Amino acid sequence: MKTIGVTIPHQYISIILAAALAIACGAFSTISSGEATASSSLASASPTAFSTGITRTAGKPAATNTRPATKTLLPTASSTATISASLFAPYLAEPLPQFALARLGKGALNGAAVSPSGEDLAVATYIGVYMYRMEADGVLRELWFVPTAIRMTTVAFSPDGKTLACGSHNDMNWGYGDDPDSTVVMLLEASSGTPLELFFVGGPGTEITSLAFAPDGNRLAAGYKVVAGEAGLTDLGVALLDPQTGNTSVVSIMYSLEYEALQPRQVMGLSFSPDGSLLAVGTDFLDPSMKKVGDVLLMDPKTGDTIQTLSGHADGVRSTEFSPDGKLLASADRQGVVILWDTDRREKVRSLTTGSPEKNGVNYYCLGGNSGRLAFSPDGKTVAAGMSDGRIHEWNSATGSKIRTFNAQKSGILALAYSADSLELVSVSFDRSAVRYRASSGAVLKTYSLEEHAQLSSVAISPDNKTLVAADVCAGVDLWNIAGRETLLAFYAGPTAYSPDGKTLATAGSAKSIILWDTTTWSQKTVLRGHTDLVNSIAFSPSGETLASGGDDQSLILWDAASGAKLWVKAGLGGYVSNVAFSPDGKTLAHTAGSPSDVFFRDPAMGGLVGTLGEDSWAVSRVAYSPDGNYLMVVSSSSMISVYGLPGYEYRGSPEGGTDAAFSPDGTIAASGSPGNQYYLVNLWEPSSGKDIAGLTGHTSFVISVAFSPDGKTLASASYDGTILLWDLAAVLGK
Repeated sequence: MKTIGVTIPHQYISIILAAALAIACGAFSTISSGEATASSSLASASPTAFSTGITRTAGKPAATNTRPATKTLLPTASSTATISASLFAPYLAEPLPQFALARLGKGALNGAAVSPSGEDLAVATYIGVYMYRMEADGVLRELWFVPTAIRMTTVAFSPDGKTLACGSHNDMNWGYGDDPDSTVVMLLEASSGTPLELFFVGGPGTEITSLAFAPDGNRLAAGYKVVAGEAGLTDLGVALLDPQTGNTSVVSIMYSLEYEALQPRQVMGLSFSPDGSLLAVGTDFLDPSMKKVGDVLLMDPKTGDTIQTLSGHADGVRSTEFSPDGKLLASADRQGVVILWDTDRREKVRSLTTGSPEKNGVNYYCLGGNSGRLAFSPDGKTVAAGMSDGRIHEWNSATGSKIRTFNAQKSGILALAYSADSLELVSVSFDRSAVRYRASSGAVLKTYSLEEHAQLSSVAISPDNKTLVAADVCAGVDLWNIAGRETLLAFYAGPTAYSPDGKTLATAGSAKSIILWDTTTWSQKTVLRGHTDLVNSIAFSPSGETLASGGDDQSLILWDAASGAKLWVKAGLGGYVSNVAFSPDGKTLAHTAGSPSDVFFRDPAMGGLVGTLGEDSWAVSRVAYSPDGNYLMVVSSSSMISVYGLPGYEYRGSPEGGTDAAFSPDGTIAASGSPGNQYYLVNLWEPSSGKDIAGLTGHTSFVISVAFSPDGKTLASASYDGTILLWDLAAVLGK
């Protein structure tokens, strides 16, 4: 993905240096136009900074993506602008890279916010910011889209709903050379998406994790964390932004003596008190013994001084929220515990338990990650907590008595907000849905689909080249019409596989089962039950008569594809089975298992072991045979790729590595995702020699799955950024 506009000098600010100066001098570092200076107080800081005033040419901006209803908004320079429009250029992106035919998907969900009116929904993704209108009839209508070349992590509306603040993350691993090296907070006009102001908050490795406007809308707080290469997490803090002057003041938490011995994880859940005199900051640490620590800091937003530290959580704090009268402060942690604090006495009133601790491991992104939200009803009588399992809990804020639990969503809650009359509650989940509840009963009033915002895990193209199936880690599957660039179906499932004739699609269901779908009617043909844990991989034999599956239950099962009967089961394999693959002649079934994992080869007839590769990798994630049967590729979870010649499995060498790999239909080309340290690149190379053919850039995060179309004309690449790019191989190869 290429950036657009005029090249400008890098506005690089070291947030660590600024924080260190602040501690050394006992004050802030005031950052203005890329320069950092220490001052004794905020009042004496230089008032010079960015000023707003970008003007736009009249008329509707030209749409430059594949969805006609979406407006791609880019700033337009003018002679009267006091801020050059090119200032935004390195952060705004073109919709399609070179050689790409289309982009499917609208970017993985990172953050969401509901407007004060309760009508609009803003979504931060890996590829930009979207604004939606939640219509009364249940339709989610896209109002505008601002594409970015930098990952957007979080969004927040101003109290009057007219401005949208957008936080970002620069993780230093850009796969192409002309990208921004600074992390920014952008202010957009909420009604149109027009860029208003740009704050440079930190350099590479800085991530904005939380945003909050002051009640008067004149100040903005941004929580951040810094990851400095191999050193790992090095700093947490809060940047205080002034939209009126453009000044940025940075307060480092890790450089205070109280926290310098702790290992930082996150700063989340910023919230201002109703009178604007306090800023609550949720923190998340590990102490030297690796014990989890979470505090709430009460900060003076004018000076940045910590007034009080509220301790009582046994894990990291994920969210904070003041009651409308400012007398209570609620905070929620990773263990699903909500604490109500008396803001006058600065002490705990009571603890409320949800029973929804964040879950590590499988689906962590959806179950935990950036989830966990709090909201007080406008009348202050009720406090709600949306947790990592998708459930929402309500309590009487005065007594702490439980009122009800909402249970319509399946994954972590990204946003939670009451309507102005306290009658409705809106929640947004990683399961790609927004739900409007009736607060008095918990009844679902409307459900809005965010199905195109998938956190992708795999991609495959049907044998007839007409459809594409994409799975995500939140247990969702989208079926796309390739020609029409539109979603045909969206359903909950895990790994997938097409039968050789394309008439059947196998999907791993959430109930440890495998569903066989008729691809003509999309009705269920058969349900295969036998695994006792999550199914990780499915593969049809070349004849299509049998189906192999492997799972977390350390078992490998061969099924009759017509009847659904088990033909044989190999259990107790010493580790989870991450991948299964048939050889092109159908005489060998390869699978991974064990820890450290190896590749095992079996006779599909009875399941007898006929050999092992002896790879002894830390974890093998992918095994792929070339269509001609001459090569075997093995991809490890450490992104190493090994190529073996067949027969005999003679080691032939390793290309640069990658997260996934696939052979072209004629076996002459191999594709791999995210090779070496070029994390956003799709690499094409010759499996016979390992020679590089081409590198395709355009994704904004790790490329996690690649697949050739059966006719060899198209390559699909799925990325952690939540998009699938379809590449024109003839154009790439110059044919």
